[in-house]
Amino acid sequence: MINRICIIGVGLMGGSFGLSVRRSRPDLIVTGVDSEDVLKKALERRAITAAAESLSDAVAEADLVMLCTPVMESIALMDEIGQSIQNETIVSDVCSVKSPLQTAAEISLGDGVIFIGGHPMTGSEKSGISHADEFLYENATYVLCPPTGVSDEYFSAQFGDFIDVIGSTGGRILLMEARKHDRIAAQISHLPQLVAIALVNSVGAKREIDPEILQLAAGGFRDMTRIASSTFDVWREIIQSNSTPIQEALKSLSDEIDDLRSLLASDDYQAIEERFQSAEDTQTAIRPRSKGFMQPLADIFVFVADKPGAIYDMAGRLTNEQINIKDIELLKIREGTGGTFRLGLETDAEADRAMIVMREGGYKVHRL
Repeated sequence: MINRICIIGVGLMGGSFGLSVRRSRPDLIVTGVDSEDVLKKALERRAITAAAESLSDAVAEADLVMLCTPVMESIALMDEIGQSIQNETIVSDVCSVKSPLQTAAEISLGDGVIFIGGHPMTGSEKSGISHADEFLYENATYVLCPPTGVSDEYFSAQFGDFIDVIGSTGGRILLMEARKHDRIAAQISHLPQLVAIALVNSVGAKREIDPEILQLAAGGFRDMTRIASSTFDVWREIIQSNSTPIQEALKSLSDEIDDLRSLLASDDYQAIEERFQSAEDTQTAIRPRSKGFMQPLADIFVFVADKPGAIYDMAGRLTNEQINIKDIELLKIREGTGGTFRLGLETDAEADRAMIVMREGGYKVHRL
């Protein structure tokens, strides 16, 4: 049973974890490990119930230790806490790369300590305990990597209390082997970041020849390269710790680009058309509004009139039918007329029920 949690690093991720867990599980004792000023703020915000007097004492008393620090710092902490942590304690993390953490845990933690890698696929451009949000994890994919050799079925049966604690954050849990996680993350997260950097730099290098180039770089180019503004401080450790899968992803993309260049040189437009069709088929298979590695929510789109109480009425009708809105987004609005909301429901069946309720209430509603 998990009664005491130790959060090492009570910043944006650790503080948000503490806030969300304490909201759902007020019975838990949550101890924070960080600098004195951070812990003071965390106590004021009630992200933790106690400030640790020492790292060793905090982990020795914990049933669950959460490493909420950057990748390399979390790896270094394995050695530090390994001397104090008790057998049967669970250690988890929130890092975006999993295999290096799993390897470090196997080396540094005792045989009786259980390491379960975690990656909540959420975040913010802001950092620190001041920006912690109790709803940061809500509806985000939360990848958990069971210990090596442990089946998903055994994991779910034996670690129910841990899964309940993680689930209390509002995250949508997905079990995945660590190396598979890192391989997929390299393809769909780390590779796009580097491609955006390369594309922007490639265009930027042409500014002396074509000074108008950035004036025309809007629309699709802007959408494709939005993430190029990310700072290297955020990405340094991710790239360093997942270097091999990222290199493999870059090689695969490079081969695809070389192939396209060869097809252009040989005027093989039939083959290029086939590539377009293949890309369209793959893109279509990516269901809209999906989040991270998870299957997406079931979306409905509701037009709501621009008048007082309209949103309250819409939500109230669904609440009265015990239909839970998992996600909501205002897509567009025209002042004096109204706006279209995207409502994310848990299942297709819930979405179908919500459609009926909304239409009975006189709302214009549709699904894609």
